[in-house]
Amino acid sequence: MVDLLKLPPLIFDIETDGLLDTISKIHCIVVGDQRFPPEKVGEAVALLQNHDGVIVGHNIVAFDIPAIQKFYPGFSHNMSLILRCGHSWCVPMYLT
Repeated sequence: MVDLLKLPPLIFDIETDGLLDTISKIHCIVVGDQRFPPEKVGEAVALLQNHDGVIVGHNIVAFDIPAIQKFYPGFSHNMSLILRCGHSWCVPMYLT
């Protein structure tokens, strides 16, 4: 079993031109303190996909991950725990 706390978490957010039903572009992805503009979004996706630790973000289960998958259908995270953060709280989401 992978020790999810061995690596620091990656905190990320995406900016798009619409909601899931109308999205046609990812404007940027921010991972930690790194900003990936449209031409480097693929690098951010690879960084997230290859990270062996926890990924954290606001509404990543319901929006960010499905939005990335619209443009990168093979995108999945190789772990079973994702933290979904709200205003001042985080809820662990156990995925299978």
